[in-house]
Amino acid sequence: YKIDVDGSELDILKGSAQTLDRTSAVMIECILDDNRFFERCTWMNSNGWRLIDVIDPIYRAKGMLIQVDLVFVRPSMFEKIEQFNYEKG
Repeated sequence: YKIDVDGSELDILKGSAQTLDRTSAVMIECILDDNRFFERCTWMNSNGWRLIDVIDPIYRAKGMLIQVDLVFVRPSMFEKIEQFNYEKG
């Protein structure tokens, strides 16, 4: 699932516990010009998710990073991916 709702991501996450229980990965679009990045990461971590990747960076004209997609997985999935990467490394 990808959540892209222009600032209401935490409200949606908080109201979707049953769906999240059946989900192995979540992608959240995050604009970096406010504290929402930290709020999203903190909430996801405290609710059993691990940040595994930051993808699709968007830059302003002068090269300033303004937006990314955050990819979170469950700890068990994180461990499997981490182990796979070490074996391939």
